[in-house]
Amino acid sequence: MKKICFLFILLAIANLSFAQNKVVLKYKFTQHINGITGEGFVEQYYANGRSIEIPLIKNDFKSDTTFDGQNKTMSIMLKGSEKRLPFVLKTPESHSLVYADRIGLNRTVLAVDSLNNFKWNVSDETKIINEEVCIKASTYFRGRNYIAWFKKDTSIQTGPWKFGGLPGIIFEIKDENELFTYLLYSIELVDELPMKLKLPDSYINEVIVAHSEYITAWKDFKKDLERDNGKVTYTLTGSNHTNFYVAPIKELY
Repeated sequence: MKKICFLFILLAIANLSFAQNKVVLKYKFTQHINGITGEGFVEQYYANGRSIEIPLIKNDFKSDTTFDGQNKTMSIMLKGSEKRLPFVLKTPESHSLVYADRIGLNRTVLAVDSLNNFKWNVSDETKIINEEVCIKASTYFRGRNYIAWFKKDTSIQTGPWKFGGLPGIIFEIKDENELFTYLLYSIELVDELPMKLKLPDSYINEVIVAHSEYITAWKDFKKDLERDNGKVTYTLTGSNHTNFYVAPIKELY
Protein backbone atom coordinates (compact mmCIF):
# COMPACT_ATOMS: atom_id res chain seq x y z
CA MET A 1 0.00 0.00 0.00
CA LYS A 2 2.83 2.40 0.78
CA LYS A 3 4.37 1.81 -2.67
CA ILE A 4 1.02 2.50 -4.35
CA CYS A 5 0.56 5.73 -2.36
CA PHE A 6 4.11 6.82 -3.20
CA LEU A 7 3.53 6.16 -6.90
CA PHE A 8 0.25 8.12 -6.79
CA ILE A 9 2.05 11.10 -5.20
CA LEU A 10 4.74 11.02 -7.91
CA LEU A 11 2.11 10.99 -10.64
CA ALA A 12 0.25 13.87 -9.00
CA ILE A 13 3.46 15.94 -8.80
CA ALA A 14 4.24 15.17 -12.46
CA ASN A 15 0.76 16.26 -13.57
CA LEU A 16 0.99 19.46 -11.49
CA SER A 17 4.39 20.26 -12.97
CA PHE A 18 3.09 19.84 -16.52
CA ALA A 19 0.01 21.94 -15.77
CA GLN A 20 2.26 24.82 -14.67
CA ASN A 21 4.32 24.71 -17.88
CA LYS A 22 4.04 27.56 -20.31
CA VAL A 23 3.01 26.49 -23.79
CA VAL A 24 3.13 28.01 -27.28
CA LEU A 25 0.55 26.61 -29.70
CA LYS A 26 0.98 27.44 -33.40
CA TYR A 27 -1.94 27.30 -35.81
CA LYS A 28 -2.19 27.70 -39.57
CA PHE A 29 -5.30 29.62 -40.61
CA THR A 30 -6.74 29.13 -44.10
CA GLN A 31 -9.57 31.15 -45.62
CA HIS A 32 -11.44 30.31 -48.85
CA ILE A 33 -13.51 33.31 -49.88
CA ASN A 34 -15.09 34.06 -53.28
CA GLY A 35 -12.74 31.69 -55.10
CA ILE A 36 -9.64 33.15 -53.45
CA THR A 37 -7.54 31.25 -50.90
CA GLY A 38 -5.56 33.09 -48.27
CA GLU A 39 -3.56 31.77 -45.38
CA GLY A 40 -1.79 33.02 -42.30
CA PHE A 41 -0.39 31.85 -38.99
CA VAL A 42 -1.27 32.63 -35.38
CA GLU A 43 0.48 31.84 -32.12
CA GLN A 44 -1.31 31.23 -28.85
CA TYR A 45 0.61 31.67 -25.60
CA TYR A 46 -0.95 29.58 -22.83
CA ALA A 47 -0.40 29.12 -19.09
CA ASN A 48 -2.75 27.76 -16.42
CA GLY A 49 -5.92 28.26 -18.45
CA ARG A 50 -5.19 31.82 -19.54
CA SER A 51 -4.00 32.60 -23.06
CA ILE A 52 -3.43 35.28 -25.65
CA GLU A 53 -3.38 34.71 -29.41
CA ILE A 54 -1.76 37.00 -31.97
CA PRO A 55 -1.17 36.76 -35.74
CA LEU A 56 2.27 36.46 -37.27
CA ILE A 57 2.71 39.58 -39.41
CA LYS A 58 4.15 39.22 -42.90
CA ASN A 59 6.94 41.65 -43.71
CA ASP A 60 6.33 41.78 -47.43
CA PHE A 61 4.18 43.78 -49.80
CA LYS A 62 2.52 41.65 -52.45
CA SER A 63 0.57 42.91 -55.43
CA ASP A 64 -0.95 40.50 -57.96
CA THR A 65 -2.54 42.21 -60.94
CA THR A 66 -4.52 40.54 -63.70
CA PHE A 67 -6.00 42.18 -66.78
CA ASP A 68 -9.26 41.10 -68.35
CA GLY A 69 -10.09 43.49 -71.15
CA GLN A 70 -10.47 46.90 -69.54
CA ASN A 71 -10.99 45.51 -66.07
CA LYS A 72 -8.13 45.40 -63.59
CA THR A 73 -8.16 43.39 -60.35
CA MET A 74 -5.52 43.95 -57.71
CA SER A 75 -4.96 41.96 -54.54
CA ILE A 76 -2.71 43.65 -52.00
CA MET A 77 -1.21 42.26 -48.80
CA LEU A 78 -0.20 44.98 -46.36
CA LYS A 79 2.10 44.71 -43.39
CA GLY A 80 0.16 45.21 -40.17
CA SER A 81 1.05 47.50 -37.31
CA GLU A 82 3.06 45.59 -34.73
CA LYS A 83 1.91 48.07 -32.07
CA ARG A 84 -1.78 47.50 -32.78
CA LEU A 85 -1.93 43.78 -33.49
CA PRO A 86 -5.29 42.03 -33.40
CA PHE A 87 -5.42 39.58 -30.49
CA VAL A 88 -7.70 37.26 -28.50
CA LEU A 89 -7.23 37.23 -24.71
CA LYS A 90 -8.96 34.46 -22.76
CA THR A 91 -9.24 34.84 -18.98
CA PRO A 92 -11.23 31.95 -17.43
CA GLU A 93 -11.02 33.44 -13.94
CA SER A 94 -13.15 36.38 -15.09
CA HIS A 95 -15.32 34.24 -17.41
CA SER A 96 -14.63 36.69 -20.22
CA LEU A 97 -12.79 37.14 -23.48
CA VAL A 98 -11.33 40.38 -24.82
CA TYR A 99 -10.32 40.72 -28.44
CA ALA A 100 -9.19 43.31 -30.95
CA ASP A 101 -9.99 42.96 -34.62
CA ARG A 102 -9.66 45.17 -37.66
CA ILE A 103 -12.47 46.75 -39.62
CA GLY A 104 -10.95 47.55 -42.99
CA LEU A 105 -7.20 48.01 -43.32
CA ASN A 106 -6.53 50.41 -40.48
CA ARG A 107 -9.30 50.65 -37.91
CA THR A 108 -8.91 48.25 -34.97
CA VAL A 109 -11.78 47.78 -32.51
CA LEU A 110 -11.40 46.47 -28.95
CA ALA A 111 -14.34 44.38 -27.76
CA VAL A 112 -15.42 42.14 -24.90
CA ASP A 113 -17.20 38.82 -25.39
CA SER A 114 -18.32 35.77 -23.44
CA LEU A 115 -15.85 32.91 -22.94
CA ASN A 116 -16.48 29.37 -24.19
CA ASN A 117 -19.88 30.28 -25.58
CA PHE A 118 -20.19 26.88 -27.26
CA LYS A 119 -22.50 23.87 -26.94
CA TRP A 120 -20.46 20.91 -28.17
CA ASN A 121 -21.68 17.54 -29.35
CA VAL A 122 -18.83 15.08 -28.84
CA SER A 123 -18.91 11.87 -30.92
CA ASP A 124 -17.04 8.55 -30.78
CA GLU A 125 -15.37 9.20 -34.14
CA THR A 126 -11.59 9.66 -34.12
CA LYS A 127 -8.77 10.42 -36.55
CA ILE A 128 -5.02 10.89 -36.39
CA ILE A 129 -3.69 14.45 -36.67
CA ASN A 130 0.05 14.99 -36.32
CA GLU A 131 0.40 11.48 -34.85
CA GLU A 132 -2.16 12.20 -32.13
CA VAL A 133 -5.56 10.55 -31.69
CA CYS A 134 -8.21 13.27 -31.92
CA ILE A 135 -11.94 13.10 -31.20
CA LYS A 136 -14.64 14.70 -33.32
CA ALA A 137 -16.95 17.37 -31.90
CA SER A 138 -19.46 19.69 -33.55
CA THR A 139 -21.13 22.97 -32.63
CA TYR A 140 -23.21 25.81 -34.04
CA PHE A 141 -21.81 29.26 -33.32
CA ARG A 142 -23.25 32.59 -34.49
CA GLY A 143 -24.42 31.58 -37.92
CA ARG A 144 -22.06 28.74 -38.80
CA ASN A 145 -21.73 25.01 -38.09
CA TYR A 146 -18.24 23.88 -37.08
CA ILE A 147 -16.47 20.53 -36.87
CA ALA A 148 -13.56 20.25 -34.42
CA TRP A 149 -11.01 17.53 -33.72
CA PHE A 150 -9.46 17.64 -30.26
CA LYS A 151 -7.02 15.60 -28.21
CA LYS A 152 -8.06 14.90 -24.63
CA ASP A 153 -5.82 16.64 -22.11
CA THR A 154 -6.40 17.32 -18.43
CA SER A 155 -3.86 20.14 -18.09
CA ILE A 156 -4.32 22.12 -21.34
CA GLN A 157 -7.83 22.86 -22.58
CA THR A 158 -7.85 25.42 -25.34
CA GLY A 159 -8.33 26.11 -29.02
CA PRO A 160 -7.61 28.78 -31.64
CA TRP A 161 -9.44 32.10 -31.90
CA LYS A 162 -12.51 32.08 -29.60
CA PHE A 163 -12.93 28.31 -29.72
CA GLY A 164 -12.74 26.41 -26.43
CA GLY A 165 -14.78 24.55 -23.87
CA LEU A 166 -13.65 21.04 -24.90
CA PRO A 167 -11.74 18.73 -22.52
CA GLY A 168 -8.44 19.07 -24.34
CA ILE A 169 -6.58 20.79 -27.17
CA ILE A 170 -8.31 21.55 -30.47
CA PHE A 171 -6.02 20.31 -33.26
CA GLU A 172 -8.30 21.20 -36.16
CA ILE A 173 -11.53 23.12 -36.64
CA LYS A 174 -13.41 24.29 -39.71
CA ASP A 175 -16.89 25.42 -40.64
CA GLU A 176 -19.09 23.09 -42.71
CA ASN A 177 -18.46 25.11 -45.90
CA GLU A 178 -14.70 25.08 -45.27
CA LEU A 179 -14.44 28.85 -45.53
CA PHE A 180 -12.35 29.06 -42.35
CA THR A 181 -9.93 26.40 -41.12
CA TYR A 182 -7.47 26.27 -38.21
CA LEU A 183 -4.86 23.50 -38.04
CA LEU A 184 -2.45 23.04 -35.13
CA TYR A 185 1.06 22.29 -36.38
CA SER A 186 3.24 22.86 -33.30
CA ILE A 187 3.06 22.63 -29.50
CA GLU A 188 6.12 23.90 -27.68
CA LEU A 189 6.82 23.93 -23.94
CA VAL A 190 8.82 27.02 -22.96
CA ASP A 191 10.35 28.48 -19.82
CA GLU A 192 9.04 31.98 -20.58
CA LEU A 193 6.31 33.21 -22.90
CA PRO A 194 7.10 35.90 -25.52
CA MET A 195 4.49 38.25 -24.01
CA LYS A 196 2.44 38.66 -20.86
CA LEU A 197 -1.06 37.20 -20.74
CA LYS A 198 -2.82 40.52 -20.30
CA LEU A 199 -4.27 43.38 -22.31
CA PRO A 200 -1.47 44.70 -24.58
CA ASP A 201 -0.13 48.10 -23.50
CA SER A 202 -1.12 49.69 -26.82
CA TYR A 203 -4.78 49.10 -25.91
CA ILE A 204 -4.69 50.29 -22.29
CA ASN A 205 -6.52 53.56 -23.01
CA GLU A 206 -8.85 52.10 -25.63
CA VAL A 207 -12.62 52.13 -25.11
CA ILE A 208 -13.93 48.55 -24.93
CA VAL A 209 -17.21 47.92 -26.75
CA ALA A 210 -19.60 44.98 -26.62
CA HIS A 211 -19.29 42.25 -29.25
CA SER A 212 -22.62 43.33 -30.75
CA GLU A 213 -21.23 46.84 -31.29
CA TYR A 214 -18.22 45.41 -33.14
CA ILE A 215 -20.51 43.42 -35.46
CA THR A 216 -22.65 46.52 -36.10
CA ALA A 217 -19.56 48.61 -36.91
CA TRP A 218 -18.29 45.91 -39.29
CA LYS A 219 -21.65 45.69 -41.09
CA ASP A 220 -21.76 49.51 -41.42
CA PHE A 221 -18.26 49.49 -42.93
CA LYS A 222 -19.27 46.79 -45.42
CA LYS A 223 -22.45 48.66 -46.37
CA ASP A 224 -20.61 51.94 -46.89
CA LEU A 225 -17.85 50.39 -48.99
CA GLU A 226 -20.23 48.45 -51.22
CA ARG A 227 -22.80 51.24 -51.55
CA ASP A 228 -21.79 52.29 -55.07
CA ASN A 229 -21.31 48.80 -56.46
CA GLY A 230 -23.00 48.39 -59.81
CA LYS A 231 -22.81 52.04 -60.74
CA VAL A 232 -21.10 53.03 -63.98
CA THR A 233 -19.42 56.40 -64.52
CA TYR A 234 -18.79 57.69 -68.01
CA THR A 235 -15.83 59.75 -69.21
CA LEU A 236 -14.65 61.09 -72.57
CA THR A 237 -12.46 58.02 -73.02
CA GLY A 238 -14.94 55.38 -71.91
CA SER A 239 -16.57 54.10 -68.76
CA ASN A 240 -15.49 52.96 -65.33
CA HIS A 241 -17.12 50.24 -63.31
CA THR A 242 -15.68 49.52 -59.85
CA ASN A 243 -17.00 46.96 -57.38
CA PHE A 244 -15.77 46.67 -53.81
CA TYR A 245 -15.99 43.29 -52.11
CA VAL A 246 -15.69 42.86 -48.34
CA ALA A 247 -14.91 39.29 -47.35
CA PRO A 248 -17.23 37.84 -44.67
CA ILE A 249 -16.05 37.26 -41.14
CA LYS A 250 -16.47 34.11 -39.08
CA GLU A 251 -19.36 35.45 -36.98
CA LEU A 252 -22.52 36.49 -38.79
CA TYR A 253 -23.95 38.08 -35.64
